[in-house]
Amino acid sequence: MTGQPERPSFDRAAFIGTLDATRQARGLSWRQAATQAAVSPSTFTRLGDGHAPDVDTFAALVVWMHAAADQFIIRTRPVEEPEPFPVVLARAVRATGLPPRDAAALQQVALAAYGAVRESAE
Repeated sequence: MTGQPERPSFDRAAFIGTLDATRQARGLSWRQAATQAAVSPSTFTRLGDGHAPDVDTFAALVVWMHAAADQFIIRTRPVEEPEPFPVVLARAVRATGLPPRDAAALQQVALAAYGAVRESAE
C-alpha cells in the first residue's frame, strides 16, 4: 500500500444515537444510565456539547450498550484483509462473559478445531 496511512475518526453521532437508543430501550433517565454505566452524568452533557469521550469512558459506555467499539469508527477506505480467525474468536470469547479460565479453555478448543479443519482443507 502506498501513500498516507488511513486516519480513522470517531463517529460521535452514531455513538450518541446508540447510547440514547439503549437508554430509552431500558427506560432510564440520563442520570440512571450514567449510574449503570459507571460514568459521570456530566459525560452525557460533554458528549452533547461535541466532545469525544476519553478512552475509559468510551470503553465503559460500549460495554454498557453491549455494542462493538468498531461500529463507532469511520474508516476512510475499506478493510483490505479480513480479520484473522484467532482475533475474531478472541473477541467473541471475551464477549461471552465467561470467567477468564473458562474463556481461555473455550478459545483453546475452538482454535484446535479450526486448525484441524484448515489442515483437512489443504
